[in-house]
Amino acid sequence: MQILIAVLFLLFLPHLSDAQVIDRVVAVVNDDVITLSDLDEEGGPTFKKIRAITPPDKLVETLNEARKQILSLMIDKSLVAQRAEELHIGVSEEELENAHQGTLKANKISEAELFDKLQSSGRSEKEYRESLRIQLLHNKLIRTQISSKIVITDENIEEYYNNNYKDKPVPEGYHVLQIGFILENNVKDPMLRAELEGLAHKVRDMAVEGRNFKTLARTFSRMPSAADGGDLGVFQKDEMAGPMREAIFSIGPGGISPIIETASGFQFFKLLSIKDGTQIKQVPLDSIRGEIEEILIQEETETKYKDWLKEIRQTAYIQEML
Repeated sequence: MQILIAVLFLLFLPHLSDAQVIDRVVAVVNDDVITLSDLDEEGGPTFKKIRAITPPDKLVETLNEARKQILSLMIDKSLVAQRAEELHIGVSEEELENAHQGTLKANKISEAELFDKLQSSGRSEKEYRESLRIQLLHNKLIRTQISSKIVITDENIEEYYNNNYKDKPVPEGYHVLQIGFILENNVKDPMLRAELEGLAHKVRDMAVEGRNFKTLARTFSRMPSAADGGDLGVFQKDEMAGPMREAIFSIGPGGISPIIETASGFQFFKLLSIKDGTQIKQVPLDSIRGEIEEILIQEETETKYKDWLKEIRQTAYIQEML
């Protein structure tokens, strides 16, 4: 009877506003807990977008599914953080600041612009830095527990090359990749131009050393093609501007062109293939061996990470109460 009275009492309580809802635990991960407020904080920007674009009749279902997915990712993060602590893997303030500066460079924005974007998406600087710290822990853990144990053989590299380059159909023309650096403002400022030219030479040196050209383009290039890894597609001879044509004609497939200076900045290219009628010239294996090894390590790491995380989940105490 006392239980029934208590239930009836709760049923007739006034409805609470969102701000008054009492926090509760939505998951237990070994000795850690994830609360509803943690989940709402983590998924806030996602939930906001869903509410803005989802039809009313689908909103509850879509939000519930998103909450489940985000909670699963939060459980994974908790497990990773716990394992890192067990292995005495940490992140220093210097490492955190270096990663922060790397984020600014990769996104080509200032610190003020980044924090403005965070604020507009409903995230605080503290949340951002904590997310960055967890990502660094995650990367360190993967390197020590997974990536360092992966061995890529010459046979693996040759098989990938044959499947993705040698035996793959080649489009007619010149297949070109690009990395470029543009001064949007103050294009005549000699100091800024000198700084930009130095960056162009630094990145080109990395490309010549065998670093993945597409990864370099996504990280450093300030051209629209950066989003596609610098891939400009295929050009015919008469479609290329004079300076670009001279640079491309000076190299063979797999080569990195000299740096071209333009009115607004600097750029250079990599040639992947040439097809002129029945004549086909492919990028040679030796010129992209490092890139292929990087790709294969990434693929193997992703596969082994999923298996590793699955094993950790199986041995952990996890209870979801969403």
